[in-house]
Amino acid sequence: MDLGLSGRTVIVTGATGGIGRKLVRHFAAEGAQVVLTYHRAQHDAELLAKEIGDNARAVHYDMSEPGAGKALVDQALDWTGRIDVLVNNAGYWGSMALSEESPFDAVDDWQSLFRFNAEGAIRLSRATAPVMRQHKWGRMVHISSTLAVGGAAGAEYYAAAKAALHDFSRSAAFSLGKYGDILSNVVMLG
Repeated sequence: MDLGLSGRTVIVTGATGGIGRKLVRHFAAEGAQVVLTYHRAQHDAELLAKEIGDNARAVHYDMSEPGAGKALVDQALDWTGRIDVLVNNAGYWGSMALSEESPFDAVDDWQSLFRFNAEGAIRLSRATAPVMRQHKWGRMVHISSTLAVGGAAGAEYYAAAKAALHDFSRSAAFSLGKYGDILSNVVMLG
């Protein structure tokens, strides 16, 4: 299937995990140049990039760092001169454990969990938006979870972050769409 991605640059965060790895392979199969990010799994990211070949670059990205989004965008632009698609796939679960017995206050790092998952995606979206506006074309895809609308015991803070991302994405679609063919969507998995 030709999705019109040949020659386009795609950033996939969290590219070394199961979903991210599949996304990277599919985008590359469509002829896209893929910037695949990793946080800790440098070796896995480099192996995946090597497997794909010249159309892939492995880049370190820590979504908890305020300046990391701009640095990632700069690296992508240095490589291809453009950014057409952003897939915010990276996620942080912290010490969260889903269970019916999980007490509401069991997650000590709830602020980090919320910030990483909501603010990290928002910062990177803000960093890529000027490039998409300049080219009058772009796609933002925010990977979410059914926890954002259904919730679960022990998932309060992760679910809240994903729910925030839903509203951010919808509002971003209204704001960015007036600059051209720029779309922002959420994909819920789970």
